[in-house]
Order: sequence, then C-alpha cells, then structure tokens
Amino acid sequence: MLSNEAKEAIKIAKSIKTQQSDKLTPDQVCFLRNDANQNNSVSIPDDIKMDEINENAKGEFYHLKNGIDRTVLLFIHGGAYMTGTVKSRRKLCFNLLRRLNCDGFSVDYRQWPEAKHPAAQEDVMAAYQYLAKRYKRVLVFGESAGATLALTLTLELKSESRKLPAKIAVFSPVITQINTMPSEFLMQERDPMLLGW
Repeated sequence: MLSNEAKEAIKIAKSIKTQQSDKLTPDQVCFLRNDANQNNSVSIPDDIKMDEINENAKGEFYHLKNGIDRTVLLFIHGGAYMTGTVKSRRKLCFNLLRRLNCDGFSVDYRQWPEAKHPAAQEDVMAAYQYLAKRYKRVLVFGESAGATLALTLTLELKSESRKLPAKIAVFSPVITQINTMPSEFLMQERDPMLLGW
C-alpha cells in the first residue's frame, strides 16, 4: 500500500513527465541547474564545516562535528547526467550524514552538455580515490543517475581487483539507458522516476 506522500509524488511526476516530450537544449539545461541551485539549495548548518575541493576530485567536502572518525560518505547526485547539482542535493546529503554520523563528499561530476561519457565516471572514480587515501571506510550513496554511477564505480573497482566501498546504497538507479527492463513497465506505478518512459 502506497503512502499518501508516495501517491502525491507519483501525481507530481506524472504532471512533469507530460511536459518533457522535447529534448533539452544546452541553454535549458543551464537554466534548470541554476534554478535548482536557487530554489533547492540549503545553507551549510552549524554542525557541518564545508570545504570546496577543486583538485583531481571536485566537489563539496562536509566535515560533521563529532562524526565517526575514519568513515566518509561519497554522495553522488542524480539529474539525468545533465540537470543535477551538488548544491541542490545538499539537504538529502546532510540528512544522510547525520543518520550515518560521518563526514561526506558530494562529487561535482562533469555532465552534458559540457562533457560526454565517460567524464562523469572518471570524476566519480577520482573522488573515490581521493577519499580512499584519507579514510578507512568509504560508503557510497547515489540517486538516479548518481546511483548508476555508484554501481559502475563499484563494478570498475571490482574488475580491477581494487578495494571496494565498505557499503553501497542506491536510490532509483538508471540500470539501462534503453528502457527494456520488464520492471520498468511492470513497476512504473510504484516508482515516480519511471513514469512516462
């Protein structure tokens, strides 16, 4: 049985999907990112110290006061590989950090139209390597496109016999880009992210 919140999310998703028949232009993507940052971003709370990292790995590094030592969360935002932003997903990331009681790094990976595959994957790998040098345990969380990047990161590490994340969690991953999985059709009423595909 779906909660009232889930039913409302599905209703909103259906209304959005009907407006998404046309492909986005680069200008529209930039507008959507800026809009997300302005309308969804939250300030850095008092219990978190933030450092902007712009090295091989890029993103926002969050240090939780009194957090578990030697454990960090690699947070990978979604946004269809084009419209998501680190700032617009701060609230979700901060909630996870408080539940996990650890530091976090929200990776600012390259997206379309500025970059093409495999740029995002390379950026996520760079962020993981950056954290693995500094922390004993790296946890990985991704949502939507970020969930797919979390899965491909883990598979790449495994194929190279490298140290895997301590834990990995994915929320509504985009498993394939061609929409041929039976569950994408059979379960679409239960997952707002799939509606209209």
